[in-house]
Amino acid sequence: MIWPPDFSMSEEDGSVAIMDEGGEVVGREGEYAQFKGRYVNLDDDLGIQTRLSLPVMCPPAPFWFVE
Repeated sequence: MIWPPDFSMSEEDGSVAIMDEGGEVVGREGEYAQFKGRYVNLDDDLGIQTRLSLPVMCPPAPFWFVE
């Protein structure tokens, strides 16, 4: 998942939470969330740029960017 650059992630006792720029929790692992976004194919310019910026251990696959 991709979130705005000023958001942060916390992990406590095996549970992941996403906080906004003010430190408010905006999502937790296991909670229902609704997103909008778009599909990015590996061959698209954005797909190529994204793939090149990911760690080598990430398997090549199409992306779904969410907002």
